[in-house]
Parts: sequence; structure tokens; C-alpha cells
Amino acid sequence: MADSDDRNRGGFSPEAKALFSRADKFHSTTVHPNAARWELHDRASNQGAMREAAKLGFTGIEVDKERGGLGLGVREKLRVAEILGRSSLSFALGLLASQNVAVRLSTSGSARHRSDLLPGLLAGTRFGSISPPDLHSSAASATAARITATKNPSGWVLNGEATWVVSAAVSDVFVCYADTGSANEASELACFVVRSGQVGIKLAPAYRLVAGAPIGIGGFELSDYQCLDTDMLIAPSEAAAVALADVSCQRLEIAVLACTAVRSALGSAVDGSTRDINDDAGLARSANLLEAAEALTASAIDQYCINSSSAATAELAVHAKQFSCGVAEEAIAACLRPLGRDGLLESEATGRLLAECRILGEVAGGTRMLQDRIAGGLDASHSSAASADVTVTAAKQVDTADQAAEPVVDLRDPSSGSLSSWASPGAPPTSTAAAPTSAAAPATSAAAVPPMPPAGNQLAPSAPAAERGTDTAEQEDLETESRSLPPMPPPDLRRAGS
Repeated sequence: MADSDDRNRGGFSPEAKALFSRADKFHSTTVHPNAARWELHDRASNQGAMREAAKLGFTGIEVDKERGGLGLGVREKLRVAEILGRSSLSFALGLLASQNVAVRLSTSGSARHRSDLLPGLLAGTRFGSISPPDLHSSAASATAARITATKNPSGWVLNGEATWVVSAAVSDVFVCYADTGSANEASELACFVVRSGQVGIKLAPAYRLVAGAPIGIGGFELSDYQCLDTDMLIAPSEAAAVALADVSCQRLEIAVLACTAVRSALGSAVDGSTRDINDDAGLARSANLLEAAEALTASAIDQYCINSSSAATAELAVHAKQFSCGVAEEAIAACLRPLGRDGLLESEATGRLLAECRILGEVAGGTRMLQDRIAGGLDASHSSAASADVTVTAAKQVDTADQAAEPVVDLRDPSSGSLSSWASPGAPPTSTAAAPTSAAAPATSAAAVPPMPPAGNQLAPSAPAAERGTDTAEQEDLETESRSLPPMPPPDLRRAGS
């Protein structure tokens, strides 16, 4: 996977910008006009559109140039997902599945895999899926595979099943993780490539879900499936860490798409002809939650780019996916209200996006499973002792020359106090995939803003100091000190927003 100085500076290279331009055009000419038909009438993945997307380079974004790809990185991949996901989250995530398999084969596959399978994935004549194991808090516990691998003289025999696999219904190349430990040995994961159409594999039909048909979620069953030794992509000594990175990557993809859905829905609601002042409280809360979700997701992407298989990355990816999907369900529902009857039309994407977000929440670890995971780690991560040195004020170190070369441009006007800044026409949506370019986030950054309480339980504004019983002398000292400092927002932003 290639790294460029442009990307490290927080900008995008000319090659990446050309990719985004192709993605914008493809979204306008193919995805947006057809998304409703794929979802409501065809009720299936559109392989023709996926092949067209592959020819534009979307399945080889992270594949090195010498192997037929674009040689870009994860941020560029996620930015393309944002662009395509404005009208269909399912199509975008299904397409990423093939891209991720192409990356795995290009980096870990044998010469035979790269010659027989990789060109088809890049050309769109083959499609792929990654079936990771059920992972928990760290690479050391990444052993809950539902597929087993037993060594024999010819290689390995795989047995078991995989469920809720993105794009499985149309895939003919699978990357799956299997437990190679025997009954008397500790579990050890290994990564294998599996092909459909071979003896020992049975594909399940695409799940008949209420939405998300283009994603092609399904599964497969392996019964004495024979793998050659060369079909092991990653050995047990390394596969657990790679599996953790694969799961974190998919969770970040879902978090990005959930944020994309909210931003798209918010744009439709703000533009809605039936919107009135009674709708703005719900839309303002949606905007607030979106800013927080995007900031959390961007932070998780930063950590992923530093160390994709670390426990810290896994934790942030869990929080980003869980929070963003939860925000999407609440915020998009609020965005439907201003649309009135128009929100029920199949030509309006908002309702479809809401259902898709609910389904994506069950991929790469369901909502309840991740909730239990977070709850199980509270003592270690959020006890008083663990939280003593945690701060949101630490500045990220950025080269000042780079900062001057890549200025931060706020596409929204914070002085307007109006929701018109979230309207869909005009500037493109803010990208959670873009690397940070400022030395430190402003004091009112969404990353430091906790979610607002439900409308019915909002806190009352802070009472004057005298009513709160603040010591007068101490208050005067604080006021004197504050005169030398720039103005700051109230310490509890929920109170200020009520």
C-alpha cells in the first residue's frame, strides 16, 4: 500500500482528487438515479454497476500500482465510500468488500492468487468478501472463529459456516479466518482464500432483509473443503492481528457510511419545502450529534492509520461504529419529519438510508454485542483511576509549514446561527476521511461535545454564581484571571444548548 507525502500532510494527491471526481460522476450518473430501483424493485446487488465501478478503479484503490491498482490509501477508500454512499450505503459497502479482498490478495496472496484472482477483482469480473471471526477486545482473544481448519497431507480441510457476510451473495472469492488448533491445543487463527464453485462450499441465498438489498448480505457453509498449503494467506502466528485490523477497518467503513447517511438526510430536511420552525430543534440536535459522530470517526481513522491492529484502534473503531449507527437512527428519523409525505416516496433516499443504517449496525458485530463489549471494558477504561490522566485538550503535532500549505477551510458559517449551512447544494459534505490539518481542534470541537440529552430532559441554563453558593472571593479571583484569557464557551455545552 503506497503512502504519499500529500496524504501525510492531510491533503489529497492529484491522483486521489481525480479518483473522487470519477466517483462523483459515477454517483450522479449511476448510483443516484438507480438506487431506489436496486433497493425496491430488483431487490439484489447490481453486478453491472459494480463492474462499471471496478473499471473506474474503485476495487483497487489500496492495491499497489505495480499490481494493477491505484496505490492510494484507506482515507481515499473511505472518501469514495462517502461519495457513493450518499444515495446507497449498501452499494458502497458491497463494493468495498471486493476492494478489501483485492488488497488482501495483493499483499498476502501467492503468485497464483495474484495471477488467477486479483485481475478479475480489479476488472469487476469477480467479486469478493472477507469473513472475519467474531472478535473481542484484543488480538490475543481473536479466537472465536466459526470455521475450523485441520491439517492433512494435501493442505488443510475447512469446516464450519460464516453468516452476515457483506456481498457474500455475489462473491466468488472469500477470505476467511479459521481456527487451526486441535481439541488439545490453544486456538490459533489462520487466514485462507476460499473459492465458490469448488467441492465443499455451499453458498446461502442473499438474506431477505427489509432494506439493503444491494449489499448482498449472505453466508456460506464449508464441509470438508480442501485448501492447498498455498491457500493459507496468513499463518497462525500473524493472522490474529490481521483479523483485528480487518474487523476494525469494516467497522470504520460502517461508521463513515452512517455519518454520510445523516449528512445526506440532514441536507434533504433542511432543503425541505414543508420545514417549519418547529422542526429546527430536532434538526439542530441531529446536526450536533453528526458533528460528534464525525469527529469520533475521524479520530478512529487517525488511530487506524497509525496502527491498524492495535487494541487502541479496535476500541476506537467499536465506539465509532456503535455511536455513529446510533446517531444515524435518531438523527435520520428526525430528518424525516420535515419532509412530510415526500419522505415516504421511493424517490426520496432518507427513508431508505434509515433502514440501511439499521442493517449496517448488525454487520461486523451487532449493536447488542458491541454494547456488551463496551460494558465489559468499563472497569479497565473508564474507572476513576483509568480516567485520571485522560484529556481532550492535547494538541496534535503538525508541521507549521504543512499547516500553512493546507489551510483549514470551514465549509459552514458558524456565525450564521442557521441550519442553512447543512443544506445539500453547494460545497461537498465534510469528509471524515480527510486527515486533520490543524495543530489543535478549536475549543468547541465536536469531539469535545458530549451528546445532548433527549429533548424532554434538557438541562436548565446555569444559575448565577450567587444562587449556586459560589464563594464571592473565589469568584472574584476567577473573574480577574479570566480577563486575560480569550472568551471560552460554558463548561457544560449541554446547558448552553438547551
